Amino acid sequence: MKKVLFVAPTTYEIPLTENIVKKFKYLSEICNLHIFAFADKKIYLTSGDTKLYLYKKVNNRIINYIKIFILSVWKLPSVIKKNNIEIISFQDPVSSFFSIFILKIRNIKTKIIVETHGDFIETLSLEKNLLFPNFYKKVFISMAKYTLNNADKLRAVSSSTEAQIREINKSKEITRFPAWVDFDKFKNINPVREANKEFKILFIGSVTDRKKPHLIVEAINNINSKDIKLYIVGPAPNENYLSELQELVQKYDLKDQIIFTGSVNRELVMEHYSKTNLMILPSVSEGLARVIFESQVT
Repeated sequence: MKKVLFVAPTTYEIPLTENIVKKFKYLSEICNLHIFAFADKKIYLTSGDTKLYLYKKVNNRIINYIKIFILSVWKLPSVIKKNNIEIISFQDPVSSFFSIFILKIRNIKTKIIVETHGDFIETLSLEKNLLFPNFYKKVFISMAKYTLNNADKLRAVSSSTEAQIREINKSKEITRFPAWVDFDKFKNINPVREANKEFKILFIGSVTDRKKPHLIVEAINNINSKDIKLYIVGPAPNENYLSELQELVQKYDLKDQIIFTGSVNRELVMEHYSKTNLMILPSVSEGLARVIFESQVT
């Protein structure tokens, strides 16, 4: 089997979740799998036949980019050499820039796949408070052009992510297939929504201007019914947006109808699906959200 290294800015939970272990198990049936990513602490571990090289995630965006550059220069080439890696798959066209640049400079001979799981140009400016968003956008486009041009193959998870690649590179071969979703976990959920006293709406995702949960709040205010409850589930990486959203809830006097849960574990996510009448994702920028598949299955 080919020796494949997946490189991503993904942060893995330690210990690995059952879902991730299952994903690695299936991937290991078709390749000799290695993972180069992040966690809450630096750790090297194995999961079945999969080897994981995980480095401590830094919350500061600038420092984290510096860390990615350092890892690309010193650690990634040694992992490739040590394991005789034949194919490297990068999860994102922007964050992979430093790694691919170093591979080319050092003339390290591996096949390169660049994947895109979402909007890699607009996402950061929609999720973070950037001082110079247009500057960031120009830099990201330049970085993406380099990585896409230097890849041997491209992978998109949806028609929208494929279209974004096409705006930058019109000639490269693209394979399209969706991201991993463990249907088995969700298809056996027992629905209990029929017993609801209220009509329960679920928003699940990052609480940011990219996902736009404030549109649901506006809609509930317009409907003007006390029999509706909205559960806003997910992390809030943009504190300014979260504050504005909470102020909107206060303004419309909806604090008893709108519940902010923050991030929850997989079991609680499934519980929300079981009880929910309607899932809404009013996102303006999306790859192919797993929550769409999960909620449909349940």
